[in-house]
Amino acid sequence: MHSPARHEQLLRIFHLIDLLLAARRGLSVSEIKDALRERGVIDDMSDRNLRRDIAFLTTCGYDVRESTTRA
Repeated sequence: MHSPARHEQLLRIFHLIDLLLAARRGLSVSEIKDALRERGVIDDMSDRNLRRDIAFLTTCGYDVRESTTRA
């Protein structure tokens, strides 16, 4: 049986993939969190957890890049 936390993580991951694929430019961590809030996926989330989700995507083969400059 899967835990509710695992379900929430998978839901975040699916929405994160959708957001990143639809983005026409790079998104900041705060922009991603705002978009996930607007979709009702999260109430609050730490930057650290979001970075873990993004790291998970890269281990799954998604080409997600981090930049220190604004696009």
